[in-house]
Amino acid sequence: MVNGFTPRAFAFFRELAANNTREFWLAHKAEFEAVVRDPMESLLAALPEPYDGFRPFRMNRDVRFSKDKSPYKTAHAAVLDDRGAVLYLQVGAEGMFAAGGGYLLAPDQLERFRAAVDAPAPGLELERIIDELGRDGIDVGPGGAEPLKTAPRGYDKEHPRIGLLRQKGIAAGIRLDPEDCRNGDELLATVVDFFDAVQPLTSWLRDHVGPSTAPRGR
Repeated sequence: MVNGFTPRAFAFFRELAANNTREFWLAHKAEFEAVVRDPMESLLAALPEPYDGFRPFRMNRDVRFSKDKSPYKTAHAAVLDDRGAVLYLQVGAEGMFAAGGGYLLAPDQLERFRAAVDAPAPGLELERIIDELGRDGIDVGPGGAEPLKTAPRGYDKEHPRIGLLRQKGIAAGIRLDPEDCRNGDELLATVVDFFDAVQPLTSWLRDHVGPSTAPRGR
């Protein structure tokens, strides 16, 4: 049996957003562990083998290079990176978000992505995958960065897949309301169904893009 998220989990994030301080965090850390961390761990532990290996993020923010100095994230997330194809889960004040794809491609990944989109066979295959996901009610977007305003260098602005070529990432996602997260077993089934549905997209990314091979720091 999988633990679900009670209404208190979502209220915790609303309160943290309103009082994002070390004092609040220390006073409510045990509550976070009980109503957020433990249900997330229960969900991740119950995922079937193809989705083993999710890594939860720490709640502390890296504020060294940010104008926003609030010390804690206002959502709890976990990620599985499988050879350049990423699956993602996040719970916050508004419910849960599940995603799959390549949210923000590294420069070498982006080069391979555009080469595959440009090539007839893999480019047409990606278009078909996006269309099929759309028919299933799953939106596919450009990920975490705004697309270019024009064609990337070396590509024709009249290219039949110019929209995809302008993107710097590609990701599919669904949002679940708090009510959809209360029953843990039903939540697990919904998440697994989504991950299964986006497998054609993540498989395409593994086959044609792969992980970044650039040295760290570049």
